[in-house]
Amino acid sequence: MKKLVTILLCQLCALLCVHAADLSNSEVNAKWRTTKISVKGGGAAPDVMTLLKAFHQVLPTWVTGAVVEHGESLEDGGQYVSDDDWRVLVDRKNGYADLASETDIDQMQTCVWKCDNGHRLFAVSLYEQHDPVQNLLCWYDYDPATETLSPDESPVDRFKSKHQSQDIGWSLPMQGTEFTISEYDPNLPTITHVYQWNGLRHFHTIDRIESVDYQWFGSATTDVKPIKMMDEGWKYYTIVDLTGDGCKVLWLNKREMDVRDSRMIASYKSGFSCIGSRCSQNPPGVEELYISTLEEKGSNVPTIVLCTQDAPAGQWYTIIRNGHIDGFVSSVPNFLDPSGGRVTRVIDSFGDENELLDILTKEVEDYPLRVGMWQQCEIVEGE
Repeated sequence: MKKLVTILLCQLCALLCVHAADLSNSEVNAKWRTTKISVKGGGAAPDVMTLLKAFHQVLPTWVTGAVVEHGESLEDGGQYVSDDDWRVLVDRKNGYADLASETDIDQMQTCVWKCDNGHRLFAVSLYEQHDPVQNLLCWYDYDPATETLSPDESPVDRFKSKHQSQDIGWSLPMQGTEFTISEYDPNLPTITHVYQWNGLRHFHTIDRIESVDYQWFGSATTDVKPIKMMDEGWKYYTIVDLTGDGCKVLWLNKREMDVRDSRMIASYKSGFSCIGSRCSQNPPGVEELYISTLEEKGSNVPTIVLCTQDAPAGQWYTIIRNGHIDGFVSSVPNFLDPSGGRVTRVIDSFGDENELLDILTKEVEDYPLRVGMWQQCEIVEGE
C-alpha cells in the first residue's frame, strides 16, 4: 500500500512539475523578442509542426504543448477533440495549426509562410484570458542556413490605429496567405485591416468593414425599415471625431476625395443611425450637408448641429451635445404629418425635446471639420 501511494505521489509531482514549467503569456512576452531558437534538423523546408516544437522547447506553454502532443499524429486537416470542449487542428500542407475552443481556456494559432528568398516566416498567436497580456503574437524569421528562428517585426508592431480604437485583435490564415488586424470599438462597426503576402513581407491593401443595419436619422420609433449598409456600394471611408471628445463617426464615400455621394453613420442608443448624408442623384436625393457649431454655457465641448437638406428643401438635423448624439429633428413636409404641412418636430431624442428645438433658433458658426485620409474599403457581412 505504501509503495502504491508513493508511486501515485511521484506521478502527481511529475505532472505538477510539467505544468509548473509552462510559461504564461506575460512570461513569454518578456522573453521571446530577445530569444533566438535553434531548430535542429529544420533543414530547408521545415513544416509548421517542426517549427512549433522548437518554439515549445524554448518557450513552453500549455497550449503549444497540447498541439505538439495531440497534433503530431494527425494527418493534414485532422482534428483531435478533447472531452473538455477544445480541439487541436493540424494542416501541414497549408502551414497551419491551432487549439480552439468556445470556452475561455487558453487558445493558440500558428502559421508559416514560404519566403521567396528561401527563408520561412513563422508566427505563434497565444490567448490567455486571465493574464495581463491576454493576446500575444510572436513573429520569427527562419534562416535555413543556420536552422535558426530569429525574432522579427510583425504587422501588429507597425500598426497604428487612426482613431484610437479601444481594442484590436488579429488572425492567422487557416488557408491562404493574408494576415488581418481587426479593430473593435463599441461606437463603430468592426474594421478589419487586410495585409497581403508578397513573398517577403505583408503589406496593407484594403480594409473590410462589417456591415450593420442603421436607421435614418434615429427613426427607430417609426415604421421606417433599417437600411442595410451592405447593399449601398460604399468604396471608401474615414473616421472623424466630431467633437474631439470621442464622438466617432464612420464617414462612407463612393468616390475618393469626392463627398457628393457620402453618408455619416454613428452609434445611437442600442444601434447605429445615419446622422448626415449627401447624394448627387436627384430626384430623390440630398443636395447639401451643413455642419455648424455653437458654444453652450457649462460645457467644454461644443454643440454640433448637422443639417442634411434634401432635394425638396426638407431638412434633417442631428444635434450632438456633450460628446454624444442628443437627438434628431426634422422639418420635412409629409413626414409623419397627414396634413402634408411643414412642421419642425423631434424625431428621436435622449432628453428634453424643447431643448433640441431651442438649439435650432440659436446663432451658429461654420464648423471647420478636419477630414483624414480616405481609405479604400469593402463592406462585408458580419459573422
